[in-house]
Amino acid sequence: MTFTVLQQQRKADLQRGIKLAQYAVRLRFDDLERQPSKKEVKQKKAEMHAEKVAEYKKKKGRKSQMDPDFDSEEEYGKEGDDAASSSSEASSVRSGSALGSHTPTESEESEQEPEPQLADNYIMDQHLIRREAALLCLCMKGFNKRTIIFYNEKVLCKRANSLFAVFGLSAAQVHGNMSMTERVEAIDKFQKGEVDYLLATDLVARGLDIPAVSAVINFSFPNEPKRYLHRIGRTARAGAQGTAITLCNDEERKEIKQLSRKMGQQLNSYMIAPKIIKLCHEFIANQVDPLLREIDLEL
Repeated sequence: MTFTVLQQQRKADLQRGIKLAQYAVRLRFDDLERQPSKKEVKQKKAEMHAEKVAEYKKKKGRKSQMDPDFDSEEEYGKEGDDAASSSSEASSVRSGSALGSHTPTESEESEQEPEPQLADNYIMDQHLIRREAALLCLCMKGFNKRTIIFYNEKVLCKRANSLFAVFGLSAAQVHGNMSMTERVEAIDKFQKGEVDYLLATDLVARGLDIPAVSAVINFSFPNEPKRYLHRIGRTARAGAQGTAITLCNDEERKEIKQLSRKMGQQLNSYMIAPKIIKLCHEFIANQVDPLLREIDLEL
């Protein structure tokens, strides 16, 4: 792994006595099923969608196979009826035709019977919920003021904003789907202390000076190692103390340790009781996740 000139400068700054403590929270997923890849999730949703469409077409095909000119027993009576009955039925049919009655065509039936809505193919991500549970435990345990939490994806940042609201934690979100005015208002709330957490993507990781940030939490290790440097640089500024914590699996932990060694910094382990994380995980999965899903569908 090589560093650019800017990264080398950042490394030198960190080595000049900046009081930054780096921690890693090692997440355990042993009790969960293997996390499917994005490709597997996409394929599963496509299969569920195709099954629903095939079922609808099959039902529609059975209707189209019926002959509209078929003379049913209800219309013309059973075989063996007397001539008078047949004459009466025929007269009834002729009078009905005179009044303009007609058999609905296939196209008219399709218009009258709307296509059923396809099922919601939402798949709960237990590994995501485990990270969220660990994050909430961190925030409620002690990191409850002047904390920036970084996310790799805008959709996760948006979901976290709703999740924090459910748990009564004051937060503001900043990501690329927001207008410039909305971003400035969110950052201003955090700077004034109106909210305790700033939930952000890498949009605010560079070029933004927010004073007195006590901690930076990485929801997951960034896609590019250099972004890690920009993120943790939001705290421990101007000689102040700061803390950087990263939620990580085994692979991410190896990357963080390798990067910390190149920076000449020590990476410490931050422990959270597994029992507490599991309790929080179960609550999110059973109570909060369905609620967040409904909110997302409404919006």
